[in-house]
Amino acid sequence: MSSLISIIERDLTETKEELLKNAFSGHVLLENQFCDADNLPLATLLFATASCGSYRSEELKPVAVGLELLRLAVEKHYHESPRNSTERNIFLITADYYYAKAIRIAAELKKSYVVKIMVRAIADIARLEACGPQKGLAASENKKYASLFDAAVTIGARLGNCSADMEAVKEHAALILKELSQPLQNHLQ
Repeated sequence: MSSLISIIERDLTETKEELLKNAFSGHVLLENQFCDADNLPLATLLFATASCGSYRSEELKPVAVGLELLRLAVEKHYHESPRNSTERNIFLITADYYYAKAIRIAAELKKSYVVKIMVRAIADIARLEACGPQKGLAASENKKYASLFDAAVTIGARLGNCSADMEAVKEHAALILKELSQPLQNHLQ
């Protein structure tokens, strides 16, 4: 298990590097934007879930970058508090850029189910936002992230060809997460 943990830690480091490259290059408006690349909750969850099956870094890392770009898009689109309309427009353009880049990166795998799951998560988030806060802001925020977390688990299980039932997959993922530095737990607190 320790060699698998080492591989996942290496993949998280490489994912962080790719995320920074993809989040801040090729878009002039992003030069001064802040990116939370210290915690990679979706990448960590994806890697931990896939590790119960056939762990293939070459497939997992691009998807991890795509999922983290979706997280950044949701944060820019729905959670940032703009000071004025110009800043709001920049946030929306940035979010759209992250959405598009995430899907493009995932599409390069040529596994349509990955894109389908990611698009479904985006649609779920938009639907929740359109419905407005439900029973307090915290509840609807958790539901938005739940769509992304569910996408990470589902894609991780499919890419890893996990043959066990989802309860066994979740138990295995929990053990792996416990061994890691717990970026997922840090993000949720």
